[in-house]
Amino acid sequence: MERIGKASKRRYAIGFVASVVYGAMPDVVREFRDTAGDLDVELLEMTTLEQVAALKDGRIDAGIGRLQIDDPAIARSVLAQERLVLAVQADHELSRRDTVSLRDLTDHRLIVYPSQPRPSYIDQVLGMLRDERVYPQFLTEVRDVQVALGLVASAAGVALVPISMKRVQRDDVRYLPVRENNAFSPIILSTRVADESSETATLRQIAGRLYG
Repeated sequence: MERIGKASKRRYAIGFVASVVYGAMPDVVREFRDTAGDLDVELLEMTTLEQVAALKDGRIDAGIGRLQIDDPAIARSVLAQERLVLAVQADHELSRRDTVSLRDLTDHRLIVYPSQPRPSYIDQVLGMLRDERVYPQFLTEVRDVQVALGLVASAAGVALVPISMKRVQRDDVRYLPVRENNAFSPIILSTRVADESSETATLRQIAGRLYG
């Protein structure tokens, strides 16, 4: 944290990946703001990899991401294991099913994201597929989840997305449950190991309760 001028509120910066804004993250930030009224809470969109670098050089105080990155300077808490669903265009041949298996993806174009930087959620998804011995023949890499859903709606492929993305209501996209037990993506709170501030302790408590 840093103080900008004597009369300014103390700054507390939280990095986040785009997909978590559709889940509990807004509730966490609202309650944190209400509880810590003397803080200027700033939100910065960045990948998990960027969050680790920003934590280490002091640009942010906490990060909410999806990738498990081992670094001795960073403390990580898994807040939730969010189920994945398959986003398909409303008239896609898979859209008539109630559920799908990861093996159903073999013959369909899979849209994955983010294309940069790596490693990222894209590697998490591809690793999960390899664990199931599923190797899609066609892959399209895009910048972010919003672009992925736009391509799904255009019938350009299908995408594995966190279940909270169902809040993005589109008449031309269906979200199908995935049957495999390992079809999930963690939501991880990252802070500096050396940060023993009451503000960070409060954030951990609120995030753990609301995600739990």
